[in-house]
Amino acid sequence: MFSEISSISSSGPSPPPSSTAATCRLADAAAPPLTRHSPVLPPIVAYSVDPLNPAKYDQLLTKCLHMLRYQLEVIAHLPSTETMVLYIFNEEACKQYAANTEETYTFDVGHDTNYKLKFAVARFNGESRKTIVRSGSLLKRIMQLDRKEDESIQISQLPINSPVKKSISLKGRQYTVELKLLKNIDHDSMPHLDFDDLLELTRSLHEHDAEAANGNYSGELSDRSFALLHRSAHFSNIPPEVLKIATLSVFLVWDNSRANLDTTAITQLVKQLKSQQNVIKSEILDTALAHLAECVIAELHEVLQEFTQQSLFPPDGHQILKSMNTALKTVVDICVLSVWDLSTSNDPSPVLTGELVRMVKESAERWMEEVSRPNTEDEKDRCLTIQSMWEMLQRNFPTYNLFFHQFNINYAEIVLETIDEKLESFSHDYLSESLAQLDSRQGDQLEMFTKYSMRFYDTLHSLADFGKKNRILSC
Repeated sequence: MFSEISSISSSGPSPPPSSTAATCRLADAAAPPLTRHSPVLPPIVAYSVDPLNPAKYDQLLTKCLHMLRYQLEVIAHLPSTETMVLYIFNEEACKQYAANTEETYTFDVGHDTNYKLKFAVARFNGESRKTIVRSGSLLKRIMQLDRKEDESIQISQLPINSPVKKSISLKGRQYTVELKLLKNIDHDSMPHLDFDDLLELTRSLHEHDAEAANGNYSGELSDRSFALLHRSAHFSNIPPEVLKIATLSVFLVWDNSRANLDTTAITQLVKQLKSQQNVIKSEILDTALAHLAECVIAELHEVLQEFTQQSLFPPDGHQILKSMNTALKTVVDICVLSVWDLSTSNDPSPVLTGELVRMVKESAERWMEEVSRPNTEDEKDRCLTIQSMWEMLQRNFPTYNLFFHQFNINYAEIVLETIDEKLESFSHDYLSESLAQLDSRQGDQLEMFTKYSMRFYDTLHSLADFGKKNRILSC
């Protein structure tokens, strides 16, 4: 809706470790690649930016590892009259599964891979076969199996997401089984961010990095902060556009007394949002846009406050428009983002339009009150003031019309409808006072009265024609 006026302004898993290096082994399951080089961090549990001492880091890492869930994909190759039995066990727990031939099964392993895998073959003679069998004596039987010399597989040694063929010997016969270890995020055990959490995390990370910046803060997070924020958002299923909106909201209300924010930080974010594709309407997006709208409205009020003492009527040159256009550029760029189409009730554009209309009206009212105020000024001078207003409107209207049209504002309609009633009253008073002071016996006075009266009514007639040309029905 808005547009700037160019004419105005120119590898395999391992048991939970307790070292920093373990962080890089948390292969981000189902996570999209980051857009720059950064360490792969686990999802956060406590959303804060406190310093991480070794003990706290190990505690956090252990919790994060328990948010992973491993599964084993199995395809068994054996005669149709047989079923392969799989035992997944360690010293504390065991599970027994059954796999029919040439079918793909996905069996749960757990939150880590500290398990062994053994096999057996059973004949069911046409009986119904279940994929999982539980027994009170199963653990005891598995412990006995573990003491035997039968071949077993350490699940922790299987590669992630890469199928492996294993040849196993059971009861003197050879069988082949395909195994693939899968690693996923256990979303049920994940602490999820809502938008307020995301906003606070975003703000804290940027303020944390800004304190360490030399000079102006660029708005670019450090690698660790970047990974922490983006992984947390991903694990909470927060779309990338919502993350950008949260960051933009933080920057719009940035406190420069702590660290100066580089002027390009907001510009770059707006460009990224402008090019964002396949944005889908969602509850969290609506919440994010509602907050962004509040920040934009606060920003536009602050910007327009700088122009409260400047008049927008009569239109006097275009310097004020150039200044306003430059000052409002960030607000306007945000208002034209297509993402507002998904949340029209939060669109801040009508607020901006309303504020500009109010400013134009107030300027016209102040000017008309000044002209109408009784004073010692000669009546002909007051007439010339009206004529001067019309000349300024003629001269500068194209520029003002172009500027306000980008905000869906009919400048001519606003100003003429604002001054119409008072101008009519002024005209009546002007004529009455002029006639009262006229001495028709004085030829010079009569000539002067006729001259200025005709000029005054020519001006009113021109204003009426001007209004009609601009489709103002009241003219």
